[in-house]
Amino acid sequence: VYPVAPFTLFQVSFIPLFVFVAVTVVVRSQVEDVPVNGWENPVYGTSSTFSITPGEVTPIGKLTCTLLQCKVTVDYSDEFLAAVTGSGATRVTVTAGYPLEYALTNKTTYERSSGYFAVNGETATMEVVFQGQIDGKSQKMTKVFTGIRAKQWRQIRFVQKKNEQGNATFDIVINDL
Repeated sequence: VYPVAPFTLFQVSFIPLFVFVAVTVVVRSQVEDVPVNGWENPVYGTSSTFSITPGEVTPIGKLTCTLLQCKVTVDYSDEFLAAVTGSGATRVTVTAGYPLEYALTNKTTYERSSGYFAVNGETATMEVVFQGQIDGKSQKMTKVFTGIRAKQWRQIRFVQKKNEQGNATFDIVINDL
């Protein structure tokens, strides 16, 4: 009851506009949107789900941000580099149509930057294609890797192999660092 004028009394009734019930909340935290790919551009974030109950304090605990992409680097064995006789490049694709190209300009100069790739879904497929001059010939090597996930660091490495006849060939291997 509130006085409105010197001789008049006014009563106020409150009508609840909403009722607070228990809810489930998802907290997502990340620095920026995850690009399809990019050089030296890691994106970190986290997600946590918890319920809030009326009248109770709800601790959400510690939130730890992790890499939301797959990090990819390219390296070449000494034997592979010794066979390089011209320029070339390794093209890496995780999302179709959006490759990053790691240039190889001579036996000692090649792209050593880290590429970061978005992984749509739980796992993805990564295609690795090398095209360049090996032993004076134009060569193209392609290999597909499955099970690519966010939070991984995949090092692509070109190595020399010997076949049953003892002839040297090259292969693409992947290490999960």
